[in-house]
Amino acid sequence: MEEHPRIRIMRVPKDRAVRLSHVLRAFCTFALCLSIAVTVAAAFLPMVSVEKVYARSPAIHRQQAAMEAPAQTDPWNEPENHWFLSLAGGRPKIALFNYQPDDSALKPEKELHARLLALLTLSYGILGAWVFRRLFASYAEGRIFEVESIRQLKHIAWWLIGTFPVGLTYSIAMNQWTSVHFTIYVNPDDKFFFGLFMFAIAAIMQEAVGMKEQLEDTV
Repeated sequence: MEEHPRIRIMRVPKDRAVRLSHVLRAFCTFALCLSIAVTVAAAFLPMVSVEKVYARSPAIHRQQAAMEAPAQTDPWNEPENHWFLSLAGGRPKIALFNYQPDDSALKPEKELHARLLALLTLSYGILGAWVFRRLFASYAEGRIFEVESIRQLKHIAWWLIGTFPVGLTYSIAMNQWTSVHFTIYVNPDDKFFFGLFMFAIAAIMQEAVGMKEQLEDTV
């Protein structure tokens, strides 16, 4: 009787996958702690709504740039750099500027609203680091093709999709709350489509787990 050769499937050893999951979990823990630190700092730092770091304050820069050539700066008289919460662009961020917060184009009556929205947007990054850490913690325990891990993968997909409406809401609000307007991109970004792709992967894994359970019950 002729025997047919068996097809061998290359698989990543389980211990290697577990070690990689431990490394990724540690990286997500670091990202989580960093996101929390940035969010806490954003609650107390002065705010600016300009993107570019000028050699002088933006107000003076706009008034004098057309009238005089840039003079030679004395390195001993350079302005002291300070950390600020920058509200320009599509997301809030911590930036190093060399002028005072009264140069900001943020409307005074919207300062509290802007800070709260910036904190909520940064908190969404904390949520992302948390859901990724939960997934890799589950993988580190060897629970890869299980219902709970698939559910956590869907949570990550939801978080990736949610980055688009969160960023769009932030951009529209800041465009209305500042006197300097910038471009708003309403098209979904790469994270949005990657979230849809992860949903498809999670659905395939869930179907495979269901077929495996049915097969085990039949045997």
